[in-house]
Amino acid sequence: MVSPAQYNDATGELVVAQITSRMSAPPRPGDCRIQDWKDAKLPRAAMVRSRLATLQSVLVLRQLGQLTSRDLQAAMAELNRALGWANGPPDQESR
Repeated sequence: MVSPAQYNDATGELVVAQITSRMSAPPRPGDCRIQDWKDAKLPRAAMVRSRLATLQSVLVLRQLGQLTSRDLQAAMAELNRALGWANGPPDQESR
């Protein structure tokens, strides 16, 4: 999940990024290998991809794992780069 709790609570939705264990996939902008996949309680080595989806939170049945702070920061930095937000998302006033 890449959306903040404030968004999730206000909308009843979650923004999620794809996590895949298909490490042989050709690399794409925004890909980020999960370094601490065991600590994240993932069953095998994996990476975060910059493929986003919005889901109603009631559709999420369970959480399989949780990225460490280090991996979450790295994944968010790659996501920002893939979206052209090198310094983070633009604020509403700059649009």
